[in-house]
Amino acid sequence: MNPAEFHRERPHQYEQFMNEVNMNGISFPVAMDKSIFRKIRLQNPEIHFNVFTIINTEEGNQDPEKKDSIEESKTVIPFDLDPEDPQSAFTSILNDGHFVWIRSFSGLIFDSTRHEQKKWICKNCFHMSSSEHHLSVHRQDCSTVPYQQRRKFPKCKKCLQSNPQCLNCQESATLRFSQFWTQQKIPVMIVADFESFLQKTIPMAVGNTSRQKLQKHIPAAFGVQVIFDPEYESL
Repeated sequence: MNPAEFHRERPHQYEQFMNEVNMNGISFPVAMDKSIFRKIRLQNPEIHFNVFTIINTEEGNQDPEKKDSIEESKTVIPFDLDPEDPQSAFTSILNDGHFVWIRSFSGLIFDSTRHEQKKWICKNCFHMSSSEHHLSVHRQDCSTVPYQQRRKFPKCKKCLQSNPQCLNCQESATLRFSQFWTQQKIPVMIVADFESFLQKTIPMAVGNTSRQKLQKHIPAAFGVQVIFDPEYESL
């Protein structure tokens, strides 16, 4: 919102824009409250913004000689996303009691993956793409989802969440099979996956409450991969 060309950190650069935003009934400093952000949007329908925050987490130390030590890590998480278009909305983050404009979202979470080039991030679900084209393809599906997606990856016992830089998390994310004597040779294998979104339903007030349906599966995507022995390729 009206970024200054030079010296963006100086408050006087934005004094001329103070009356552009209707902040009637909003006390300062603005509290981290979704109801307040909802009120600001109602009073300023032409303004679209996201609010992110930083939480402190603990992760296992990667030093093999200090296996029991714990290091503090900071994680960026979404707090309140614009309900209409979070991808193009003005994005800020609350840091040390101040709302700060995120100039480069890719730079903010650059260390979250091993990809050493620029990342394109979907602000609705935090999905990362290696190109703007891949992000646009992802957004075609993600924009149809009325709520944020939840992703959970394997982690070790020391980390609060999956950390790609932690060797123990990487080990936990690896599936291993050792009972090779139980294997049998088969000509064809079909790997299939079906994904759905959970939509809350209105429970019935009568009958056996222990058997009421609380959620409904909404089909979202499916995939099929056929793997076969090369000698059966002609079939």
